[in-house]
Amino acid sequence: MSKAFLRRWLIGSASLLFLMVSYSILFGYSFVAWGLASAGGWSLLNLWLLRELIPWMLQTERKPLLTILFLVSFKLLLYGGGLALLWSFPFSKVGVFIGFSVPLLFISLQALIQAGKMTGGVFRFGGSHG
Repeated sequence: MSKAFLRRWLIGSASLLFLMVSYSILFGYSFVAWGLASAGGWSLLNLWLLRELIPWMLQTERKPLLTILFLVSFKLLLYGGGLALLWSFPFSKVGVFIGFSVPLLFISLQALIQAGKMTGGVFRFGGSHG
């Protein structure tokens, strides 16, 4: 993923989550807004950390085992934090589900659009594919 792709994904996902949280508060559904905000922020942080971790792990030089264990345990701590948020606070489960899904959906659609631009179209049916 290029830095421009990551910047567009981060700005787009955060903007969409901000609008959803704002409208939830505006219409009096603050418990949904808290679920959207916490899960959306968690998902954005999770995907950004994965984006930093995967290229770092795939570099050719050897990494110290302690550093690798620390990074993997940090991811597990992040997952545990997400579970603790769900159990500890009275968030709307639907709001959490939607908030978690928005960044994933946004990055998937953006990847499809970018792949379509690079190959001349993602869904090309019929005709010759010369």
